[in-house]
Amino acid sequence: MTNMENFDNYLKEWLRSPENAAAFLNAALEDSEGGEFFIPALKNVAKAWGSLSVLADLSNISKTTIYRTLSRRGNPDFKQLAAILDSMGLRLTVEPISTT
Repeated sequence: MTNMENFDNYLKEWLRSPENAAAFLNAALEDSEGGEFFIPALKNVAKAWGSLSVLADLSNISKTTIYRTLSRRGNPDFKQLAAILDSMGLRLTVEPISTT
């Protein structure tokens, strides 16, 4: 097994924890302007939770919609995003920006 395969397996295992998945997704949001890293990060988390097909079943969103939503050109609406996150035990939150 190559080092990259070892890393991929480690990352998938690490992302199965809701706490780690939340930290990963929050970092993707913080490190990108306009959230361009968030959808690819969410796709990584979704794959770690099994597959996009499993996620579709858990979130009651069709497979086609899940694949389209999490594609490079995906543009999920709030309801889809909330359902995907909820199926993984996560939720969106809003926090004030630090003014100090």
